[in-house]
Amino acid sequence: MAKEMLAQKNHTPILLATGYSAKTEALVNKAAQSDNIGVVAKNKIPKLISALISNAATK
Repeated sequence: MAKEMLAQKNHTPILLATGYSAKTEALVNKAAQSDNIGVVAKNKIPKLISALISNAATK
C-alpha cells in the first residue's frame, strides 16, 4: 500500500507500524530506501505520539 501511495504522491510521509519485531527489522531495511517512510513498532506508538505532541506544544 505504501508503494501505491508513493507512486501517486511521492512526497507523502508514511508511518508503518507493526507488532512484530522481526517484521519491524525487515520493514526498516525496505523503508531505508525512501526518505518519506518511517517504521515504528506498534507498542512504541503511544510514546511517539506523546513526544510529537510535546514537541509541537513547545514550538
